[in-house]
Amino acid sequence: MRCLILHKSRERLRVHISDARMTARRAEELDAYLGKLSQVRSVRVYVHTGDAVIFHTGDQKAVLDALTRFRFGEEPVKADSVAVPAHSHGETGNAPAIRRRYVNKLIWKILPPVRFR
Repeated sequence: MRCLILHKSRERLRVHISDARMTARRAEELDAYLGKLSQVRSVRVYVHTGDAVIFHTGDQKAVLDALTRFRFGEEPVKADSVAVPAHSHGETGNAPAIRRRYVNKLIWKILPPVRFR
């Protein structure tokens, strides 16, 4: 997978996924794959921006190599890492989709009503 390193520090990487448009399903796939790596402490994937923040220990090169080997929807990579549960996709149990829906509701509650003429 192609990605652009936006920011890196000692134990943190912020990358932009440039292969494809990020969807909730792809975000969960990437999160599950990276979360299973031994050198990764935590991962946060942002659906709206197509970015991923990876907190890791050890070598950054190993994390970047794992990112380049990852492909969305390909079975060999999933078999090495972790299978994303089938029930986690869709409207129920999908954390990024639920979060996005909640944020959209919150925005429309805070913003004053807009009147169109």
